[in-house]
Amino acid sequence: MISKKNVAVLEAIAGRLQMVDAGCFAIGSDPEHWVGFGKHPRFNTVKCVLTLGNYSDRVFVTMTDADEERVGRILAAIEYYGRPGAHQLEVSDSMPLTDPFALENGRVAAMLMEPNVFPGGKELLGGIDIDARHCDVVGVIFLDLEEYELRRREGAVALIDVFEAKRRDCITFDAEQAAD
Repeated sequence: MISKKNVAVLEAIAGRLQMVDAGCFAIGSDPEHWVGFGKHPRFNTVKCVLTLGNYSDRVFVTMTDADEERVGRILAAIEYYGRPGAHQLEVSDSMPLTDPFALENGRVAAMLMEPNVFPGGKELLGGIDIDARHCDVVGVIFLDLEEYELRRREGAVALIDVFEAKRRDCITFDAEQAAD
């Protein structure tokens, strides 16, 4: 069953981003793991997808043109990987992806960023407060093989410099379409 915290996280993010048609769903058969989604108010095909602080006081958020349930599963896996007592994830960290949907679309890794990498994301800088508990909000972008290799070889700053120089599309999920 969805918790009050999950609902409060979705309401806070949806309010800050002015999301339209916000909702949530449970991941697979785990009734305790919920993911939220909603449409971006300025772009019809862009959806915001986010974890709801299921394992910690961190919320992972992305904006995408892909199916929110499939992207939600990827974010849920990242959240689970970074849960307390498992792996400590920091902004600018990257991790390989094994999700078939991601790989089919040329996305081999994810990188954690400040949420202002997305349109309207500056509203999420500094996180959100839910019932006197602070939740950090972390942006997630998906990398193709070339980007991931550059990140591993030269670091996050070098990759971000390339993104800025190319005006990299951080929303289009299909790597081939994003490169056009």
